[in-house]
Order: sequence, then structure tokens, then C-alpha cells
Amino acid sequence: EFQEQPIWQTYAMTEACSTVAIQRPGVVRFDRLNCINIRLSIDEEIELSGPSLFSGYISEDGESIDRGDWYNTHDIGAIHATIDGSMALEIFGRRDGIAKILGEKVSIGSLQAKLDALRVEGVIDAAIYLDRDIRNGQTLILHAVATEPSAKALLEKFNASVAPFERLKAYALVDKISRSTNGKIISQNPTADQPVFLATRNPL
Repeated sequence: EFQEQPIWQTYAMTEACSTVAIQRPGVVRFDRLNCINIRLSIDEEIELSGPSLFSGYISEDGESIDRGDWYNTHDIGAIHATIDGSMALEIFGRRDGIAKILGEKVSIGSLQAKLDALRVEGVIDAAIYLDRDIRNGQTLILHAVATEPSAKALLEKFNASVAPFERLKAYALVDKISRSTNGKIISQNPTADQPVFLATRNPL
């Protein structure tokens, strides 16, 4: 009987005794729990308050540190008013995992998940990295442990599946992608010493 029960995604954290907001199936935005108050900081970071939040920290010296009136999650988001007067929360991702390209917020983690789901013969591993761009402020570059034709094929397959501002501008052939033991990309900064090629194959 449990096999037919729907699974709903939540926005949750230990500091809030688990759940902060719930995302209904087929809906992008999250409905916050009534016990949680939500606001955005000046930097568009999600801040929380309410009785279910933790009261503070214990330092290594055993000293109690109060969290203050509002807890800053360091997650980037937006708050939308709903028809019934409540608030819906839209979550873009971690502060250090968000890029702004042509004025649009881009979640590097979400794009990396899309890249990981793609399969191209000849590609052993691949990752998306941020680089500076004079026109766009930031740009996205593919690092691939692959043959050059395979790296180019992966870039083209990825670019065909995302919005224009999310497309990879170039690719670099590398010997290894640095990942943690659970598979997470360790750094989102370019580390390749090899030549970087534009999507049109011209070296940068």
C-alpha cells in the first residue's frame, strides 16, 4: 500500500528541526510551514525565524552562541505572494553555487546534475566550471576527461537541452576532475592548464 504514496520534496535543514517548506508535485515553488517565518536579506539570501529553529551554537570551548532573531541559510531564493495571501518560496541554490549570467541566476549544481545524466561515448568524467567573461560577467566552461570529439559532442548535447544563458561557452580537456568521496565537485574554479576551446573549436 505504501508503494502508491506520492513523494514530496522538502526544503529542510537540521537547524530548523528538519522541514522548512514543502514542494508539491508539479510545482516549482515551495509552501512554507506555518511555524516558519521567511524573509530575504539584502543579498537575496533566505533567512528564517520561528519556534522550531535552533536557539544557537555551542562552541568548542563550551560557550553558548545565540543565533539572533533570524537565521541566515546562505541559500539564494525569492519570495512570491500567493492568491490566498500566503508566501511561496523559490530556491535557487547555495550562495557559492550560483552564477549570474546575462542578468539571470544560474545554479551550477543543477546544471552539473543535468550534465551527469548525459551519456556520451568516450567521456570518462566531466564538470562545469565558472570563468570570467568581459561581456557576460561570468561564463560556463566544460572540463572533460575525454577525447576531443567526445568532449565537443557532450558540450553540444548539453547546450541543446538548456536555456540559452545556461549554455557552455567552451571546453577544456583535462586529466582528472577533482571530486569528493561522495562524488561532489570539490572546486567550481577553473583549474585546467590545457588550452580551452570555444564551442566553435577556436582556442581562447
